[in-house]
Parts: sequence; C-alpha cells; structure tokens
Amino acid sequence: PFTKSVGFSDILAHLSLPVFRQSEEGFLSDIRIHPFRANLHLGNGLVQVEGEGTPAVLHVQGKAASLSTQDLPVTLPLARPAEMDQLKVHATIRGGQIDVSLFQAQVFQGTVEGQGSWNFLGTSSAFSTQGTWRRFAVDQVQTAVLPSRVAMTGVGDMHWDINGTLDGSSRPQWAGPITISVGPGQLFGVDIPLILEEALRIPDLFGGMPGGTTFTNIQVKTSGHPQGLQIIHATVESPHFLVQGRGIVGWNQQLNTQGEFYLPPKISEAVTRRFPLAKVAMKENRLRIPFVVKGTVQEPVLKLNT
Repeated sequence: PFTKSVGFSDILAHLSLPVFRQSEEGFLSDIRIHPFRANLHLGNGLVQVEGEGTPAVLHVQGKAASLSTQDLPVTLPLARPAEMDQLKVHATIRGGQIDVSLFQAQVFQGTVEGQGSWNFLGTSSAFSTQGTWRRFAVDQVQTAVLPSRVAMTGVGDMHWDINGTLDGSSRPQWAGPITISVGPGQLFGVDIPLILEEALRIPDLFGGMPGGTTFTNIQVKTSGHPQGLQIIHATVESPHFLVQGRGIVGWNQQLNTQGEFYLPPKISEAVTRRFPLAKVAMKENRLRIPFVVKGTVQEPVLKLNT
C-alpha cells in the first residue's frame, strides 16, 4: 500500500476512436490518446505529466522542478529526505510493465542519469536498472543513507547495472555490480595513522598531526547478497597506506569485513628496522597488516592483527 497520497488534477486528453473496428487486438488498442496532460500529485509534490499512445501502450513524460523523497508513495530507507531537482522521466507503460528510457535528476549536488524496467505482474515483480550518478557530495549522501560516527568528505561517482525482484513481504533480492569511486577527501572520527602507530608501538611513524584520515582515492565494487550488501572489493589509497578489503554490510547494519593495510616502502623499512621479525609480513617491499572491522555502520570497530 502507498504511504503517501497519489492523485491527478487538471487532466486534459484528446481521444479518437474509429467508427469501424480496425485492430484485431481488442477494443482498447483502437483508442488513440494524443495528447494528454495532467498534474500528478505525490504527497505534497507535483509532477507535470504528458504523453500519447493507447490504453495498451502509453508513452509518458514527466518533469518536476523539485521533488522530495518524503513525498514518494513508497518509504525509502533514508535517515533524512533527499531532494530531487530538475527531475525528468520518460517511460512507456505496456500492460504490467513499465520501461523507463530516461531518469534524470540533480541529487546531493550530483547528476543522476539512468534507465530501467519494472514488471509488476504476478505475486512478485522483477526490475532492472542501469545508470550513473556523477559528482555527488559524499558527506550529504552519507548523512541521508548511512549516518555514522565516522564521516567522509569528497566527491563521488557511482555506476550500476542491477536486476532483482520485489514481493512486498521481504527485502528485495538483487544482484549485479555497483561501483563507487570517491576523489580526494577525509575521514573524520577515525585517525588510522595514529591507530597504526599505537598498534606498532612506534610514535610519530607517519610524522603527521593527529586528527582525521586523508585519502586520495576510494574504489568500491558491491553487489546484492541475501544477508545485505556484499563488498566484493574495496581499495583506499592514502599518502600513508593502501587498504584492500572485502566483506558484508548486513541488513541490520552489522559489519563483517576484513582486509589488509599495506604501508609505503619507507615506512615499512622503518618498522622492520625496529622489529626485524616483521619482515615475514613484507609483500613487494610493503608491510602487510591484516585487519577486521566489526560493530555497526553507526559504530564501526577496527581491529588490527599485528
């Protein structure tokens, strides 16, 4: 059931019907709608709709200067609403299937462009979608989607190509890659260089000021998983280290991830001079330090295996 009201107003349509039946596909296929216009009301939001076609195959375009996710007829798992500006949608409605050839909007300072389809016949509905989200503000997305004591800044890009099913009684089942890249930024709430210095018992190893963690690039590839979101591969590049990780973020936001820190050659050499036995953990002139991340998205807990 819809959680917000949905309605139409100011409907204007021109219909034509031949006197003698022409189509073998039924009465409805003989009706021509050209054009129709209406205002679609979603909660407190307004979308201007126009289109043409037949009751069996209808081509629709919609646009809105701004639309909030809190006005959508379905509830999204967001900690706070998101605004979609300059919204454009082009779709074809054919029986129990909707094919979206264009979805475009400005969201969190970035541009979303995508397409997809939704077949809602039967007890479960199948969907597929592909698209990109370019140059979005990572801190704003995190606040709305995954609020945590560890905050991230930077500009991100996302690409996706997924398909799945919805049955209304359980969580959506989906598969297919989502790749995310984040440009230069910082992590606040966790000082990884300081954590490494304390674990290795070498103060001032990185020679920096205590505080957040600076990174130059983050690359993440994810997919759907029965238990939640699977992190297939994640890479974090920083002036102080390289991280490679993988794991699961559960539907309950529990973290079960692991990976490795790789220290730069000069830092690795300083550690092995202090602790010669650490040479067994060297790989291609870099010291390798395994880690696990447990806890929750809101309260992640990093543990090093030194």
